[in-house]
Amino acid sequence: MTMTSSGPRDDSGFCADTGCKSDTAHATRAEKRIDVIYTRAMNWLFKEEPTHYSYDAFTKDKKTVWSGVKNPVAQRNLRSVKKGDSVFYYHTGDEKAVVGIAKAAGDAYPDPNDKTGKSHVVDIVPVKKLSRPVTLKEIKADPFFKDFDLVRISRLSVMPVTDAQWARIEKLAAQA
Repeated sequence: MTMTSSGPRDDSGFCADTGCKSDTAHATRAEKRIDVIYTRAMNWLFKEEPTHYSYDAFTKDKKTVWSGVKNPVAQRNLRSVKKGDSVFYYHTGDEKAVVGIAKAAGDAYPDPNDKTGKSHVVDIVPVKKLSRPVTLKEIKADPFFKDFDLVRISRLSVMPVTDAQWARIEKLAAQA
């Protein structure tokens, strides 16, 4: 019996464990690699008509279930929301501005009111109102945002926001 890099071998050169001849057919336990998937919080933008449910009303309620998303792309995005993800709250209609920040209180889950089982919802909680709204007009005027879904796909109600886009919007909100 001899030891090789791929495990013990008998005198004929065959693996004592599996009977294979290849040195690369399998690895010893010490050589097996364990893949670890690192996940991090994502950023999102959720749109709402302020006459329907404003950020101030949301803050007063302290929590809401984000539901009623019908668009398939927006639904796919909503299904991807995980606990701890950050959310920009965007007022549509006449206002058209990012007005506040929320957090996902849990992972998205199937909408209990949807008999088809296709729709998902997510619980969100308010974090803070922006010091000033960042308007769509400002965002569109900045070439930095040319690839932002808010500019490219204006009808989408739930969309991802990159870390760089998030930081830029927060910076714009902080400007007087």
